[in-house]
Parts: sequence; C-alpha cells; structure tokens
Amino acid sequence: MSTAHPSAVGRPLRPRILAWTFLASLALAAFWLPWNFEFLASASERERSRTSLVALVQAALHFDTSPATLQLGARLALETLATASLGTLLGAMGGFVLALGASRAVWDLPRAYSRQHWPMRAALEGFRVVLDILRGIPDFAWALILLAGPGPGSVTGILALGLSIAGILGKIYSELWDALEEKRYAILPASGASRLTTFLYGIQPQTGKAMLSYTLMRAECAVRNASVIGVVGGGGLGGELFDQFHFGRYSSAATLLLILFALTAATDLVSGVIRGRLRFGSEGGARDKDERTMHPGARSAAGAARADLRRRVAVVGAVALCLGAFAFSQRSAWSRAARELSYIEWPWIRDQLSRLASPDLSARTLGQALGGALLPLLLGLLCTACAVLLAGLAAYPMSSRFQLRSRQFTIESASALRRVWRGCVYAVARTTALVARATPEVAWLLVFAAVTRAGILPAFLALTLHSFGVLARVFTEAIDDVPARYLESHFAGPRGATFLYAAIPHSLRPWTAYAAFQLEVNVRAGVVLGIVGAGGLGDRFHTSISFWSLERASTFALAMVLLTLLLDRGARALRLAQVDSRT
Repeated sequence: MSTAHPSAVGRPLRPRILAWTFLASLALAAFWLPWNFEFLASASERERSRTSLVALVQAALHFDTSPATLQLGARLALETLATASLGTLLGAMGGFVLALGASRAVWDLPRAYSRQHWPMRAALEGFRVVLDILRGIPDFAWALILLAGPGPGSVTGILALGLSIAGILGKIYSELWDALEEKRYAILPASGASRLTTFLYGIQPQTGKAMLSYTLMRAECAVRNASVIGVVGGGGLGGELFDQFHFGRYSSAATLLLILFALTAATDLVSGVIRGRLRFGSEGGARDKDERTMHPGARSAAGAARADLRRRVAVVGAVALCLGAFAFSQRSAWSRAARELSYIEWPWIRDQLSRLASPDLSARTLGQALGGALLPLLLGLLCTACAVLLAGLAAYPMSSRFQLRSRQFTIESASALRRVWRGCVYAVARTTALVARATPEVAWLLVFAAVTRAGILPAFLALTLHSFGVLARVFTEAIDDVPARYLESHFAGPRGATFLYAAIPHSLRPWTAYAAFQLEVNVRAGVVLGIVGAGGLGDRFHTSISFWSLERASTFALAMVLLTLLLDRGARALRLAQVDSRT
C-alpha cells in the first residue's frame, strides 16, 4: 500500500475545477445572453431577412466597379493605412516613454523592496496605472471621447489608436525589459554606468527583436481597427462602409469590403517581409545564404556587420519615408482638426474633463456597469470556445505537414489524384481562414446584422468567425512545428489518427496559451461590438457619451479598465498555477 504526498493528491482537482467552472460559464453564457431571434418571429421579418440575404449574395457576385466607387475606396484605403501607420507610430513612441517609468529594470529596483525604495515604487506603480487605463479603454471608446476635440476624421482615429496602442505596447515593452536576466547586462552597472547608459547599451539592444516583432504585430491589428473605426467617427473605410450597409447599397458595400480585405491581407504580407529584412547576424536570411555560398573566410565579421547595418538603415529609411508620405497625405485632415480645435473654449473642455474625472458611483450606475461588463465577458468566453473548436477541426486540412508533406512520417504512396485533392482541400481551408481573420469583427457584424438586425446574434457570429481565422492560423503553425520524427514514432494507422493521438497532444500547451490570449482579445472586442450595436458595457458608454452624461460614461470606462485588469491578472494567475502544477 502506497501513500501519496498530500500535495500530489490535491493537484488533479485543480484542472477538474477549472474544467467544471469553464463549462458552467459556457452554460450561463448560452442561456443568459439576450439572443435576438426576432428575424424569425414573423413572416414579414423572415421575408425581410431572406431579401437581405439574397441581396448580399448578389452583391458578392456583382461588385460595384464604377469609377466613383473605386476611387472612393482607394482614397479611403489610403486614409485607413495612414491612420493605422501614424497611430502605431504615436502609440509606439508614447508606449516606449511610459514603459521607461513602468519597468522595474529601468528603475533598477530589487525584487525585495525596502523603505528607501518606496518613492520609486510609487512612481513605478503610477506609470503602470496609466498604461492600464490606456489599454483598458478600447480605441473605439477613445474615438468617442476625442470627437469633442478634433471632430470626426482621420486625426481622431490616429489619436484613438495611438492612445490604445501606447497602453498595449508600453506594457509589453516594460515586461520584456523586466524579463531579461540581470546577469546579461550586470557588467555595465558594475563598471559605474548610469541607469540610462545601462538601459541604452545593455537592456534595450537585447530585447530589440522582440520589441520590433510585437510592434509589427500591433501594426497589423491597427490596420484592421483603423479600417472600421470610422463607424464612430475615426475616418477611413469604416464610416462609408457603415453608410452603405445602412442604406442597403450592398454592391458598393461589397466593393469596400473587398478593398478592406485586400488591405488587411497585404498588411500581413508586408509585415512578414519587413521582419525578414530587419533580421541581422547569424539569424538573418541573407547572412545565412552568404555563409552557405561563400568560403568561410571570404566574408569578415566587419563586412557582415556593415551589410546588416545597410539593410536595416534602408528599411528604416523606407518606413520613415512612407510615414512622412502618409502624414503629408492627411494635411487637409490636420488643417480641419486644427480649425476645430481653434473653435473650442478651453475652460469648457476643462469642465468636461473634470466631469469625466468624477465617476457616478450611485448604486444604479454601478449595477448597470456590472451587468454591462458581464455581457462582453460571457460573449467573449462563448465565442472563444466555439472558435477553439472550429480552429481545432480546421487545423488538420490546413496543415501542410498532414496534407502536403505527410510522406515525412508515413510510408504511404499517394496517387497523383489524391495529392491534387489534398492540395485543393489545403488551399480552400487556408483561404477560408484568411478571409475570416483578415475581415475585422465590426465588418462581419455589419454583414450579419443586415440579415438578423443588430444584437447579440450577429456579434456572436462575427466574433466567432474572426477568432476562428486567427486561432486556425496559430493552431496550424503549432501542428506544423511538431517534429516529423515524433510523428513517425507515433504513426500507427491513418493520418487522421496520428493527428488526433500524436500531433494534438504535442501541441496542446501552445493551443491553450493561444486560446487564453484570444479570450482576452475577444472580451475587449465584445466591448467594441457593444458600441456598434451588440449592447452591454460598450453600448451604455456610447449612450452616455452621446447624451453628455460624462459622469456615467466615466463609470463605464472605469468598468472597462477593471475588466481588462481582471482578465490580465486572471490569466497571469492561471499561468502561475500551471507552472506550480508541473513542478
């Protein structure tokens, strides 16, 4: 008879509790969310929905290719790209500055604080609170707040995106700096270098690649957000797209959607090219190629460094040139915003800001904030669960390892016809996921709301579809990263069985991490969809801003921030719990 350690007996209960809590939350979401099935309630509503659906299908088959629509789409696409690029630049600059104050490594604070460290600790926490506020309020909400200043247009979109991105990138930058092992730059402070010198020559260079990767990823997201932020006055394609759907001009809307899709899909490609061009050292593609094709002594280290520097300077110069061109292209928007600001009575603005700084803490408003926050939370949870299921099913047909390179771990000899069939399945699955993720959630919402009317149902469909596209890509990448040798050692039947019993268990940990991150994204997106018709916290904030009830709007904005913090701290605690359970 063996005696188990008490902690070992208790550990298996934790995943079981989490699983039951998750299932109970899904059941609560399915029954509590106010589903809108009114489009099926009567014959007239069913006929209206059928007519709208037929019109959407016809529009998808017959785009409006008139010169006026194409010129309008091209102009708005340029405005969208300018808004996203300048907003990302503004956010990266602001986030970098705020991250300096939010980083423990920059302050050179030890992990165990003493009394003399409390002033710096207070300043550190103050910067972190600012970052929490900036990223906790979605860019759509920032756009609604800023409309009173520069007015509707691309400037409002740039500022709104910049504030939100500053909060996100500032948190990421500071965490990257804090995660760097101190021994990797300890020689600098030991030799008497100042904090600034230690940061510039020790901390920042060693995290530069990761910072660049996260900034480019956020730029891709900014393009998708900028393409629809015009729905609330942020300029770009979104406002015109909303008007086309509102007035039932579906052919023009389909053209704008196609332009939007091309813009966001091209952004992914360009971002990948920039990542490749900015690699340097032994990890750079060009350097590796040279090292393979030239004699080992033919290229000196100094020559390689000069080539890497020239390549990086060329890319940075090209990016700077594009940003300058984007800023110049919006000169009329800058002039219009400056004109609007010149009309503002700044004492009045000061009064409004003081109202925003005084949230309504009455029981009624707090209850509405709590109920409103529950809707995006449950919606995000349900959408994430459905998207995970769909992405898991799609990972098999989307996997190049299982569809195109299965001979690496099997002994099968597929016929030419079967290889062609697998290639077609692979291409269709990949294209479906690309369309799903390249089209923003708000754009999907407008499409589905044209058939079902605004409400929870189109928001659920839009968020699930977009999340499926995102998760399908990262799930498939995790499957394709499974070593062929591992699959070969576990191969004992058809490819599907190997996928189910070998590839998925091997990829389960990154799948869980991706799903947890997507849950946080979906809850924030649920707030945004509420602003454009899904209800909940976003709708209540929008209504309060529209009627200038700024104290109530401040309460709902505070609820957004607290909801973001709850998700962030919860995900961090869950990751720590998983680490503890493995030790």
